This record gives sequence, structure tokens and C-alpha cells, in this order.
Amino acid sequence: MSRPVLARATTALAVAYVLVACSLVGVLAWPVYRTPRLAVVVGAGAVLGVGLALLARRLRWTSTLTALAALAGYLLVAVPVAVPSRSGSAGGVLRGTLEAAAGVVVGWRQLLTLRLPVQDYQAVLAPLLAAVLVAALVATTLAVRDDRWAPVAAPVLLALATLVVALGPVEPGPAVRWGPFQVPDARTTVPGLALVAVSLGWVVARDRVRRARALAAATASTSGGRRPRRTVR
Repeated sequence: MSRPVLARATTALAVAYVLVACSLVGVLAWPVYRTPRLAVVVGAGAVLGVGLALLARRLRWTSTLTALAALAGYLLVAVPVAVPSRSGSAGGVLRGTLEAAAGVVVGWRQLLTLRLPVQDYQAVLAPLLAAVLVAALVATTLAVRDDRWAPVAAPVLLALATLVVALGPVEPGPAVRWGPFQVPDARTTVPGLALVAVSLGWVVARDRVRRARALAAATASTSGGRRPRRTVR
């Protein structure tokens, strides 16, 4: 397999991992929100974060430019995605945008004071949109790298999951019996373990592709360094 194909495989693995991990974070966030709008928010944040990371890598943006692009993207989609009740008029869009901007800072405190599930009350989905966008952006930026920093993408997404779980109900969910085992708080344990398993699977798969790329590079270097033998007459 050629090096360009293996490089694309590395990127594809990174993108798939981030999108699956964000989907599992959405499952973990369900007890907090319990609204179908949650899927739209998580999906939009993940796709926007991954897309910006790939675009920044391709165009070689600086960290500052990437951060500004992420902020602009968040403000652009925040109202239709996270505060749809404000989409009815120009004034409503402006108020919704301001609420979404403020929600990045004060929205977390609001989530801690409201009774769960909060559903789509006011701008309570805005903090989740911002968190998923930032986590997807940072994780993808790290995951597509070829150095030792790439595996740090996993802790970034695990930290996002931990944050979502911390916002959830204090009382544990019902246990589920799975064969001879009893899984406590299944609504958190099952997707949490799935996220850990997906993260470990991605690290292993990425390492294998990286070794294949190194082998392909070494083979190409060896083949390119050979000189044709001259026939002695």
C-alpha cells in the first residue's frame, strides 16, 4: 500500500474516531437534556469542529486564525442549531446570538441550577454545542498528526465525556443484568465503556497504520537509492 493511501487512511481513522466519540458523548448527555434537538447539536458541533480542523491543516492556518474561525462558526450556527426559538425574526436572531455567546461562559452554571432534564429551555444547549465543537476541533487537530501528540486526542474526548457526566443526575440510573454480570448505572456505564473501547481501538489501529507508513517510506527509500548495475564487457 502506497504512502499517500496510508496517509489518507490515518486521516479517515481520525475523523471516524472523533465522530463516533462525539456520538457517544451525545448518548451520555441524554439524561441532562432529553430532547431530540440534542442529536442536532452534537452532530453540528462535531462536524463543524472536524471540518475546521481539516481545513486549518490543509490551509496551514495559525492557532489564532483557527480559533477565530471556530468562534465565527459557533456564532453562525448557534441560533438555528441550539436556540431555534430565536430564529423567527432578525431581532430574535440577534438576541439568540448574544444568549449563545453568553452561554459559553454562564451556561454551565445555569445547567447546574435547573431541574433535569433541561430539554431545550432557552439557551441551555449552547454550552454543549460549544464544548463539542472545541473538543472535536482539538481532538481532530491532534489525531491527524504523525508525532507522539496524536494519542492525546483520546483524553480530550474523554474529558468532554466526563464533563457531560458531571452535569447529569446525581442519582445513578438503573442497573442492567448482562448474563452473569450486573452493570450499574447502565445509562452512563455502557456508553462510557464504549467510548474507552473505541479510543483504545483507534490508538491500536493508528499505530498499525503508522508502522505501515514507516515501512512503506523505508521501502521507497531503499528502492530509490539503488543504482542500476553496469555490465562489464
